[in-house]
Amino acid sequence: RRLLVTLYTETKPKNGKSGKNLALPENSQDVTPISRAGQLGNMNAGNDGNKQDSESSFNGELKTEDFWGYTWPQTYKMNKLVYTTGDVIEGLGGWFEDLKVQVRQNFEWKDISGLSVEPVYLSNSEVGSNTEYVFSFADTWGDGIRIIGKPGGKSAFTSMSELEVYFSE
Repeated sequence: RRLLVTLYTETKPKNGKSGKNLALPENSQDVTPISRAGQLGNMNAGNDGNKQDSESSFNGELKTEDFWGYTWPQTYKMNKLVYTTGDVIEGLGGWFEDLKVQVRQNFEWKDISGLSVEPVYLSNSEVGSNTEYVFSFADTWGDGIRIIGKPGGKSAFTSMSELEVYFSE
């Protein structure tokens, strides 16, 4: 596998509120997708703009924690994350049993408080395949963001087809 190392330099976030998805490579410098595991190795599924393309974390391991997200070599302001589920297989997995959003500040992952989500995330197979969930929160900053939680189903995996990050009105 190819390993990409980017030198970290402490920065102050300079981005203003806009409708630009910070997860897209053309809108932010050196965005790096991160996950607990990837079944197909398609780590760019979350920021390729194709909400029908899906990646799952299925790898045969009965995981107790799973995540999808991004890191950057500089900080950004953000206040919204849009998670589109991937393939959900009833009974087997593809969803989170519990789900929270974390931001990375000074190399430490911190839970985002005051989180609201539309529609309500059901934490079972009823979340559905290719369903969009909008997580809104107070303005924050970080050099990384992720959704994290316990994977659902007897195969203990999650899936996603797109994960968008914004600093918007």
